[in-house]
Amino acid sequence: MTALAALTPWLGPALLACVAAHAFSGDADAPVIVLLAVAAPLLALLRRSHGASLDRSSLIIAGPGLALLLWANALILVELARLIGIDRAAAALAAGALALIPLVVGGADDDWSGVIAACGVAGAAVAIALVGAAIGLPPWTAWTRAASRPALVFNESSLWVTQGNALPRSTTLEFTEVHRVTAVTAGTYRLIERDGGALAVRERQLNGGEALTLRPGDALLLQAGARVRFETGKRIPGPIPSGVSWSQPHASARPRAAVRMVGLAVTVIGAAVALVAPCRTRTLAIGGPLAVLAFALAGAVWGIYAMYAAPDLSVGAGPLTALVQLPPLVVEAHWAPSIVILIGVALLALYTAASCGLWHRMRDLAIPWSRRGLARLTWGIAVTLAAAAAWSSSPDPWTILLLGCGFLTSTVAAPALASTHPTARRIGMIAGATIFVLAAAVLAVRAPALGVTSIALIAGPVAWLTTLLMSRRV
Repeated sequence: MTALAALTPWLGPALLACVAAHAFSGDADAPVIVLLAVAAPLLALLRRSHGASLDRSSLIIAGPGLALLLWANALILVELARLIGIDRAAAALAAGALALIPLVVGGADDDWSGVIAACGVAGAAVAIALVGAAIGLPPWTAWTRAASRPALVFNESSLWVTQGNALPRSTTLEFTEVHRVTAVTAGTYRLIERDGGALAVRERQLNGGEALTLRPGDALLLQAGARVRFETGKRIPGPIPSGVSWSQPHASARPRAAVRMVGLAVTVIGAAVALVAPCRTRTLAIGGPLAVLAFALAGAVWGIYAMYAAPDLSVGAGPLTALVQLPPLVVEAHWAPSIVILIGVALLALYTAASCGLWHRMRDLAIPWSRRGLARLTWGIAVTLAAAAAWSSSPDPWTILLLGCGFLTSTVAAPALASTHPTARRIGMIAGATIFVLAAAVLAVRAPALGVTSIALIAGPVAWLTTLLMSRRV
């Protein structure tokens, strides 16, 4: 297996889109996410073996983690379909069909998936290079100029100003100055007013052309599909008031930020250990690291260019906003559709290759069963569940991606790093899965601010310690 083929589970469209979205939003974790997206899989490639021997429990316990990653990738395809006007159900069916391709073409030599992944990465890199050429600035200059803006405002050519735009999802907009918002379509608008220290919630039924005047500190809750128009020259509502705050985001309280950062590192590195098999050949060995580097940098540069050229895209931004909606705003009209198509093809290629890589891991987990067709059946069930979930719900792909990574860290990576004894490892996997589910439920209710990355920070060490202790007894 070449390095490119080993890295295919990692080079999925969900990770690319989330890297771009975090860079665009100015998230405090964005630099760490980019660094981990490059370093984690390369560290996994360096280890000598793929881990301890597997037993029958591995498929049952670790399988849900692979299904979560497949779901996160399928959500990106469904979002892509929404942006280009394709029905959600049709997109989910297409995602399921593409994920089943490995069952049809897979064989003894699965390195073809690495070629598809390389094509996807190359497509994303070429697309952002064309966008950069249209903007006329290298990414570091675009970052510097975006970071120096004293305020992010709507310009006179913004779609939000000229004819209004529709929100892709329900969004709460917070305003820091007096702003007049005009309803383009009739609907119910919920206004949250701050009067001194008290909050008052009012609902207004507006017809097309009617407007609301919001004061500093007010917030407006807009439902998905609501079409509104903003004033030119006014600050863009949201958590990023200026380029300075985008480039130097304020982190939360230090202890909480430290926990989140360590949890993110444990989650991502552990998932890489669980997903990325060590490269057994030197053929194209340099191709894997180069593909990972280009993959992560392409996502980060997309976010930088989007903030420089079209900061108003941050209003109700989705996971693919920076990738899909930026080219029509900066590229000549006759070239923009071609670049959007190139991005779509790149995402489809990355999805197909990542599905193949996840299928390889599912197939490895099913080896101890020695039953013909079991791996195919299990993969078919995982694909069906992921496609159905992508069709029926629209959670944040980043959250689903982290849940899948954290689950694999707790059930595969942590026990494998502690011991190679099958019995000890099985008990550690059970402990990791149990603690992961319990911690997820408790943190969601008691401490949601800690985020999903804290779950693996709890379950992973428990799984590792349990495996280590059991290995000394058996």
